[in-house]
Amino acid sequence: MGATLPSIIGLFDGSPMRRLAVGLRAGTSGVGIALGPVIGGILLQRFAWDSVFWVCAVIGTLAIGAAFLCLFGFIFLTT
Repeated sequence: MGATLPSIIGLFDGSPMRRLAVGLRAGTSGVGIALGPVIGGILLQRFAWDSVFWVCAVIGTLAIGAAFLCLFGFIFLTT
């Protein structure tokens, strides 16, 4: 997580989209910090502890899939 901001700044160097990328990174971090414990607590109240793992596994799988689509889609569009 600590290397994301320098990576974004380096990737969007001189781009007008840089402000948007930094803002999205800050916004999603803030939302995650605020909602993570709340959602985890709700899951622990309603279900067993492993429900937190399964929800995170699904979200992680979707995020990896989206990253591959974005990265390889970007590579194929620019070539």
